[in-house]
Amino acid sequence: MFFVLLLSLLGYCLLLSRFKEWPIEVLPLFVLSTIILILYISGFVGFLPIMTTVIFIAGIVCLCVFLWDIRTHEKWQCNFSPGFVFFIVASLLIWLKVRYGLFDSYDAFVQWGLSAKQLYFSNSLLHYGIVHYPPIFPLFQYFVCRVLGFSEGNCYLANNILLLAAFTCLFAQVMWRQYLLILLTWLFLYFGVFVFGAWSLNLVSGGSGGFLTMQPDLLMAAFFAAAWIVYFSSKQKILLLVPIIFCLVLLKFFGVFFALLFIAFLFLEKGRLIYPSKKIAISLLKEPLILLGVMIIALITWFYIAPIFNQNSTAALNILPPSAAVESVARLMIRQMFWWSVLHLRVGSAAFPMTLSIIPWTIILLGISFITWRLSENALDRFRLCMASFLMLIGLLAYVAALYYLYVYRMVPEYARYMGSFSRYTGTYFFAWVLLDYYFMMQIFLHRTITMRNVGVLIFFPLLMMLSAPHIAWDFLYGNPKTRILSLRVSLYQVAAELQRTIPPNKKIYVVYQRAPIFLMQILNYEMFPSTVSGTWSFGEPNMRYDIWTQPMAPTEFENSLNDYDYLVLLKTDPYFWQNYGTVLRAHISPQYNMKQYQIYKINKTDVSLKLVPQASAIIKIVNH
Repeated sequence: MFFVLLLSLLGYCLLLSRFKEWPIEVLPLFVLSTIILILYISGFVGFLPIMTTVIFIAGIVCLCVFLWDIRTHEKWQCNFSPGFVFFIVASLLIWLKVRYGLFDSYDAFVQWGLSAKQLYFSNSLLHYGIVHYPPIFPLFQYFVCRVLGFSEGNCYLANNILLLAAFTCLFAQVMWRQYLLILLTWLFLYFGVFVFGAWSLNLVSGGSGGFLTMQPDLLMAAFFAAAWIVYFSSKQKILLLVPIIFCLVLLKFFGVFFALLFIAFLFLEKGRLIYPSKKIAISLLKEPLILLGVMIIALITWFYIAPIFNQNSTAALNILPPSAAVESVARLMIRQMFWWSVLHLRVGSAAFPMTLSIIPWTIILLGISFITWRLSENALDRFRLCMASFLMLIGLLAYVAALYYLYVYRMVPEYARYMGSFSRYTGTYFFAWVLLDYYFMMQIFLHRTITMRNVGVLIFFPLLMMLSAPHIAWDFLYGNPKTRILSLRVSLYQVAAELQRTIPPNKKIYVVYQRAPIFLMQILNYEMFPSTVSGTWSFGEPNMRYDIWTQPMAPTEFENSLNDYDYLVLLKTDPYFWQNYGTVLRAHISPQYNMKQYQIYKINKTDVSLKLVPQASAIIKIVNH
């Protein structure tokens, strides 16, 4: 079925290439962005399933029309350029590698994977109220899963198709005879994903990232770089850029930052051509003003219109002002750790063999930009490179300032003091910068006589990516890096199935699991959807780094919290739990029942009392890791 889906997407690209003078390499990104935009609008009016079917079938029709049309054209083969073939072949290879993938990261279970599952089973944005991010990322996952069926591997596949579509833009103007450039670009993109992508070590799976990640950071960087390339290489570029910028803005909140950076470049480029004529000025500034309007409209739709449709939506932007608590010792430590991280913490992959922090990477990229500027003979390319480098440098300062605010004022202190995700956030920005620099280096190779010096400059980034790539980049080629999470996922799936047989759907469940393995409860919450699994989970003092689910709690506080839930589930207890909370539980259960014989309790609440009713005893075993 995946082949049919791919043919449907290719149908749009091929038919558009017959009627528009657009590079075939930019059409996959334009088509996919347009599909997401249509689904976004349809989601608010309740037409997601219907529109998905229409889009899928229409793509097949477009392919048939194209095949009928090319009978009278002899040059249809020119559509299959190196870039378009890259998109097709890379999509097939990625499908072979990720179709059986499993989620294994915290963000997948609490945010991105859960939102994809929620959207798939609700078939609407009207009830999209469990997440804090816009639904652009999950919408394409929804599209792919509606055609292929819901699976975690298909969610990975959807993400990677979007990523490959953005990468394909790099191949604009590349010809088949430039085989060295094609090979180097393939290598650069593959290893670059693992160097700058969200790659982290964890206690459950051993690692996640690259093409097996549910985080949109890497995609955001690729969309940003692709917008520049589309603008540089296309006619009627504004029409192509509208859906791309719309999606970029709503991929993640930092997408607004990247969109503003791109629009700022357009103002600078157009500004240099403005003459003392108001009419000419308006004409030249039309493109950046339109895209600025698209960005504003996108933000309005999510922050102001979406909550009107969905009263439970968490989309509203809620900025937390600094308070007295912010000035605590913990926050002071976070400030100190942040500036240490800026100077010393590596960018991108957590397994990056070369410890290159923000400053070394900045020096490298500025140096490459200078060399590229010296080698370029095109005045327009030189101007664009100067403006791009200047804006990326200024943007880096603003980006670091935004990260400072995020860590000091917005992030959970237990996570912020360890600079959680810092390498991922900085990797996003520098991957976007590297993609831009590589594009300008490619232009030298395309427009100048090939010399050893030119080849040496071009080979720098692919070679750096290969030498710097973590071992998972090599493992991904021939193995499955996710086998270590399989036993835990199977165990929790069995637990969820047992709970779902006993507990009706859409119930709030308080789960206790003493000294739970890392994000075990988040996995269970994902498996139990649409029921909500929450609670303190583990009682006592935290016993490991990032342990934010183990908390001390007074017995009376625990007793009062049960009033907000429908069921109590004791998955694992210990002497500490029974010593501190056993009396509370026994006070609400009939004496003939032994608490330790039951694991599932229905919470019956009245105005004056609370009663625990044991359910049919279920033996629940969980593999401990």
